[in-house]
Amino acid sequence: MEQMNPYDIAQRQIDIVAQYLDLDEGVVEKLKQTRREVIIHFPAEMDDGSFRIFTGYRVLHNDTRGPAKGGL
Repeated sequence: MEQMNPYDIAQRQIDIVAQYLDLDEGVVEKLKQTRREVIIHFPAEMDDGSFRIFTGYRVLHNDTRGPAKGGL
């Protein structure tokens, strides 16, 4: 069985909905792309004294309707 990640699932959902709405291909491509991405790596000391590096993401998909803080 093929493993799909959430990003691939969302991309396919956009394609399916675009067919039902008869959206222009340019609009579909705009919806599929993010406007801004911030990726940060930060260290954290664990309870046992070891350190691990965690990755955080903040993504802004579209600000057409006005200012937006993006998702976490």
